[in-house]
Amino acid sequence: MLNLSNVDVMYGKFVAVKNVSMRVNEGEIVALIGSNGAGKSTLLKSISGLCTDLNGEIVFKDEKMRCCKCHEKISRGIVHVPEGRKLFPKLTVMENLQMGAYSKCARKEAKNTIKRVFELFPRLEERKHQLAGSMSGGEQQMCAIGRGMMGLPKLLLLDEPSLGLAPKLVKTVFETIKKINDDGITILLAEQNTTMSLKYSDRFYILENGTIVNEQSKDSMADDSAIREKYFGLV
Repeated sequence: MLNLSNVDVMYGKFVAVKNVSMRVNEGEIVALIGSNGAGKSTLLKSISGLCTDLNGEIVFKDEKMRCCKCHEKISRGIVHVPEGRKLFPKLTVMENLQMGAYSKCARKEAKNTIKRVFELFPRLEERKHQLAGSMSGGEQQMCAIGRGMMGLPKLLLLDEPSLGLAPKLVKTVFETIKKINDDGITILLAEQNTTMSLKYSDRFYILENGTIVNEQSKDSMADDSAIREKYFGLV
């Protein structure tokens, strides 16, 4: 579904991502693992079109996407849920969700999609008339993911979905991500919670200093004790 070939991403003269090649197959949950500053968020932004100073090739469903703008990528099914949620705090939950139905196709399906969002996140239906900025961090994360769902993604990019959440909420968020994937949506997530990533993802790319240093599947990880110990804290 998604292929990156020799991608470099720059901020001015600083190269934040270097020579990255990776793939995401349809139906997978793929995790980008790495410490703060490793380049995970930058890589997601390059895919969604928020970072435009880049070299290399990004192909989505056999279409070259490197020069496409954000709204064009959304219309093709690439939807990005950014780190830190980035909600409109003075709009209600319902208004934030409606903002996610940007494309013409998404607007047509908005009523059906919002029903599914409320099935996944019942708390949002309870809070639908509440200002998004007045909710807890966990509720805001639910709203951010729900807003992403409103765009009818084929590929959903999730940047640190568990950041700042209590352990119980982290589990709830990852269980919901799996349900979203079970609905047929492919997921690429950047995440520092390696334990939950290991449990719910099919494959992993490990980033260090903007470069992919390892690729593992869930099955191969079981036999690689060095990687399990270094990146996942498992023996």
